[in-house]
Amino acid sequence: MKTVFTLIAILLCLSVSSQQNKAGTLDSSFGVNGKVITSSELGYLDITAATQRSDGSIIVAGDESSLDGFSGMLAMKYSADGLLDSSFGNHGLAVVYGTGYGEAVAVQPDNKVVIAGYNTDFFGPYYINVARLNANGSIDSSFASIGFIRSLASDFGRAIAIQADGKILITGDHRGDATTLRYLPNGTPDKSFGSNGVVETQFGSGISSGETILIQPDNKIVIAGRTSEELLLRQV
Repeated sequence: MKTVFTLIAILLCLSVSSQQNKAGTLDSSFGVNGKVITSSELGYLDITAATQRSDGSIIVAGDESSLDGFSGMLAMKYSADGLLDSSFGNHGLAVVYGTGYGEAVAVQPDNKVVIAGYNTDFFGPYYINVARLNANGSIDSSFASIGFIRSLASDFGRAIAIQADGKILITGDHRGDATTLRYLPNGTPDKSFGSNGVVETQFGSGISSGETILIQPDNKIVIAGRTSEELLLRQV
């Protein structure tokens, strides 16, 4: 195993060396030589998703696990050239504590930031969590009255999409089924969608999970994912 790892490392180095002046190399104008490193004294940062605002700025999302044991979904904002925007949230970092782990992020036309993920209650069931931040990184208290919502038990949120009418779509899994939820812009479930705002899909005989979602120009929704046996692609 050690020999294989060494060989792969050498091949990668040779490949990078031969591509230095071609497309695909690090953009030295971004951050420091193409890289941006951000740390926090409050805890550990884990980034799992990224998107871009219309002005070119970058929003990344994930979660922060604080040293005192609390965790929350987070978002950070960077300029197009990789500078952390200290005016966003708390010196560039916005955390919604008590919401668990962020897996997906989207930006609304009004630049509000929507984060989806999951959380659990001390060895209990998992919940899909969705939080919304104002354009400046503060918690949007107009969203579900407290800034975030929690779904039924045994859910994982994997991906997010926002419709042209502002409705929010989340896909993931619920008790072995690929699951898609739709919320109104104010954070309440859209009961006109599926069964009280939820569509569940079982694909094959294995455990199904929605992993990504997109909205077509005709407003049909495409969900792609996996099961323990096969790939999943569904249109709703």
